[in-house]
This record gives sequence, C-alpha cells and structure tokens, in this order.
Amino acid sequence: MRTFIEEHRALILRHSRVVVRAHAEKTAVEDVACEIELMLEQMETKGLDPRKIVSPDAFVRGLAKHALGRAKRRRALIDQLAAGDDLEALSKDLDALDKDLPAPTLTPTPDGTAARAKIETLKESLSPRDALLCALLYEDDGTMDEVCEALSIPMEDLAVARERILEKAAAQGIALDRPFENRRDA
Repeated sequence: MRTFIEEHRALILRHSRVVVRAHAEKTAVEDVACEIELMLEQMETKGLDPRKIVSPDAFVRGLAKHALGRAKRRRALIDQLAAGDDLEALSKDLDALDKDLPAPTLTPTPDGTAARAKIETLKESLSPRDALLCALLYEDDGTMDEVCEALSIPMEDLAVARERILEKAAAQGIALDRPFENRRDA
C-alpha cells in the first residue's frame, strides 16, 4: 500500500484540496490527505489489495469526503485532549474513529464510466494545451484565476481556450458549466 500511496500522492492531495474547497472547510488539506493515507493503510489490513484498484482517481475521490469528516473528528478529539478531557473516553473515541472506514468501491459505476469516457473523448479532441486546461478547469474544479496562476498564462488566453473547450464539448453533446472566475464567485 505504501507504493500505491507514493505513486498517487499528487492525486491524494488534489482530491483533498477539491473536497476542502467544495465544502468551504477550514480543515487543513494536509489533514485530509493524511486521513486518506491512513484509511488506505487501514483498508489494506482489512483485505484491500491495491493492485485490484481499477481507477485510482475514482477510488481516491470516493474516499476524500469521508476523510474530511474523519479529519474534522480527529481535530475535535485533539482539541478535547488539549482541554484536559478524560483520556480513557478520548482513546475509545479515537479507536472508534480509526474503525470508521468506508466500504471500498473498486469498480466504477456504469454512470461514472460513461462520464469518464465522455471527458476522455473531449480531451482527445482538444490540443494538448487545451486538454490540460480542460482537466484543470473541469476535472480539478479550478477557477480561472487559479489556472492562470498555476500555469502563468494571461487571463485572456485562458478565456479564449475556455471558449474552444466549450465549443468542442457542445459539438459532442457534453454540457459543461462555465468555470468560476475566482473563489468569491463560487
């Protein structure tokens, strides 16, 4: 499992960022990523074989929301410990937290498979640069500001590329929402 985690660390961080951002949480992205890693290791002890994970992206995405809840609960337990609460009760709560694991979904749903195929078809029809921008805007749920900053490109260039992406998507019958300009608009 350590190898799986090392190979997919960027994916774990990406989905941690997305779930924290989507829920407007103050929980640290790193805490959520650590919970995902901890859950993966705990799931391995329960029989999960990382070689049987067909789609690491979908699998980690499925764990991210659960990991957010665990990270918030773990933070609350740490705060209770710092406040001097009963150690025995806290250790029982911590054991219960560590036993709280989602059921692993190793195979993607038919809807998920169809949606992934549409996205991949769209990206294949785009230039490599536009495919990257499409992934950042729509798969990673990035804002226009974030993508411009990450790639050091002018907003005007991204806006033109976004229009090309939307046109190709519409031609293929894919309805995409316009990405937010910045997080304040979200």
